[in-house]
Amino acid sequence: MTVKVLGDVDEFIQEVLILERPQSLVVVDFYATWCEPCKQFAMTFEVVANRLCECRDVKFVKMDVELFYGGIIRDMGIRSVPTTALYIDGKLVDTLSGSVSESALEEFVTAHLD
Repeated sequence: MTVKVLGDVDEFIQEVLILERPQSLVVVDFYATWCEPCKQFAMTFEVVANRLCECRDVKFVKMDVELFYGGIIRDMGIRSVPTTALYIDGKLVDTLSGSVSESALEEFVTAHLD
């Protein structure tokens, strides 16, 4: 499975903020189980993850916003779900809100590669 579902804040810190390799790109889908657009976007995220992970050094993960403690989500710049966030070297570099198309998501991610 290309997309890893994170179970808690500690796992988020380990997988996204503390990196094994410098210059690593991590793409995070912040979603909620009750969110219909999130459910629609889930397949798009999976398809793009499968496509890019085959040929690029990028990690894709998903995090249910309900598992975070209230203010942490706001502090991360997440205002709505779904939101796709890009982290390089454990730092948030860009976000994309909404259930976007495969091509829009792929363009968003690849703009930050290399």
